Amino acid sequence: MRAVDRSIGRPLAWLLTRVRSILPEPATRPPAEVRRVLFVKLSEMGAIVLAAPAMAEVRRIFPPAEPWLLCFDENAAIAETAAGLAPGRVLRVPSSGLCGTIFGLLAAVRRVRRERFDVVIDLEYL
Repeated sequence: MRAVDRSIGRPLAWLLTRVRSILPEPATRPPAEVRRVLFVKLSEMGAIVLAAPAMAEVRRIFPPAEPWLLCFDENAAIAETAAGLAPGRVLRVPSSGLCGTIFGLLAAVRRVRRERFDVVIDLEYL
């Protein structure tokens, strides 16, 4: 996974950062209008446990919001338990080999776009 991140992830992140720098900033919403918050933490089960207070804080700041999590399959159960997320609010990405993971990530991107999240919080570098 680290080799894939180095060879594809870094250049892709660089490219998307450049694209975003030329786009206008999205309009911010008042807290009362935030309905869906997505946390992204694909790997590291322990970091998902450590992120549980952040998810609780989102519930406090945005009372009507539904917290969601995007993670690998093997971390979904701990996310549901530690963060108190409903099973339907955990988007699972299979980590069954390189092709399965890539197709799973592409499916997750489609689902994230379909769900239209108001806030996305990247926990990958926690």
